[in-house]
This record gives sequence, structure tokens and C-alpha cells, in this order.
Amino acid sequence: YSTTPGLNSTIFKKSIFSKNSKYIYIQHSPVSLVMAYDKKAFTEFNAIQTINSFQYREVKQINSLYSKKIKPFKSKYKFLKYNKKQHNKNLLIAPTWKTDFYSSGFYLIFFHKLIDKNINFEFRPHYMSLKNKEFDIRNLDFIKNKIDISPTLKLSDYKNLVSDWSGIYIEFLILNKRKPYLFNSKKKILNSDYNLNFGMKSIEEYTRDKICFTYNFDQLDLFITDFKNKENEDYENQDVNKFLIKNFYI
Repeated sequence: YSTTPGLNSTIFKKSIFSKNSKYIYIQHSPVSLVMAYDKKAFTEFNAIQTINSFQYREVKQINSLYSKKIKPFKSKYKFLKYNKKQHNKNLLIAPTWKTDFYSSGFYLIFFHKLIDKNINFEFRPHYMSLKNKEFDIRNLDFIKNKIDISPTLKLSDYKNLVSDWSGIYIEFLILNKRKPYLFNSKKKILNSDYNLNFGMKSIEEYTRDKICFTYNFDQLDLFITDFKNKENEDYENQDVNKFLIKNFYI
């Protein structure tokens, strides 16, 4: 059992001592298996847990494209801790890595705008953004008391979320039944064959069109207006509930 992809295509190798071992992949994210990972990330597993209908269909596609017989099995997503919703914090900003959220300079404009509008927030950068030095954290001294790089996170504490292509916004949907705010950074595609071989929409592409508030980088003022209007609303969105019931194995 492993939550690490890339079996036999990275330093993660099959055992040379046990030829009959079976390898089962357990999900640590609800995102697409064919867009957000390398094209060979799952081809060597014998079975793959799928936590939503999108992942289930994608395993079928992987089998067809690479002539594999991987068994997809449906299961509840166990990675999340289903804490009681507290909503004692206003806004979490949690972008993913390997987009242009930082390289475009948008993040600095965004943070200054939030401060100017007296919007309380916490910023949680992705571990890989820090590791790959996608931004200089010294440029963020003006929000140093708002940066969270702790090893644990309780999404249920937050009433609102801003992200881009991170799977965290889907986890936020599952836990809080509220629409997140997403900025259209450069689409995160780690599979070089995605556009060529996979025709169906990924869960990231589908949900942001259907059950999220989305903005381009030049629509920051529109986001501020929308956020201010909805900031203190306390509700579970019915569109989100319907989507989760229909597509997630919960």
C-alpha cells in the first residue's frame, strides 16, 4: 500500500525479492490522475483506490491507453479529518506549485490589496513551492505573521478559501460544502500526453466551471467586491452538495 505515485519510474521501485507482490495505490488527493501527475505515475500499480467518479474513469482510460489491467476500487476518501466545522478563521490562501501564481507577481499585488481592504487572511504556500524557491519568502515580511507553514491543517476552521489549481479546494468543498474562490493561474498539467490522449474533463476543470467562483488575475477588484458581499454568509451550498453526492464515494 502506498500514497506515493511513480512506481518503477522514480526511486520508488518494485521489490526484487518478492516477484509476486501486489502494489495498491491509496489516494492522498482528490485531483485528476491523468492531468496532475506524470503519465507513468500509476501504470505499474495493480490496484488504485478511486474516491470519485472522475478518478474511476481515468483508471479505465489508463488501462486502455497503456494496455494495463489495473483494478480501480471505489472508496471513501480517508485522507481528510472530518472535524466539526468551526469557521473561526476568515480566509485561507493556499495555491498549488508549478503555476504562475508567483512568477507573474500576482501574489504580491493580491496580498497588498487584501491588507488595503482590511480582509483578514492566512497564507499557506505549498511545500514544493518553498522547496523549488518559486518565490522569495523575504519579500513577504509585511505578512510574516500571516504565513502558515505548520505540518498540520484544519480546513474546517476556515470559512473561505482562495486557491488556483490545488486539490485543496476540492477538499474544502468536501468538508465545508461551500464554494471556494479560484484564480485562473497557468493550468497545472504534469502529464505531457494529457491534451493528446485524454478527452474527458478532469475534476479540476469540471468543478471550477460548475461549483466555484473563478477569476482571472486582472479581476482582482471583482473578487474583492464578491468576497465582501459573501464574506459573512454561513451556509452549505446545495450545488456543492449535489455534486458531491453524485460524484464522490462518501
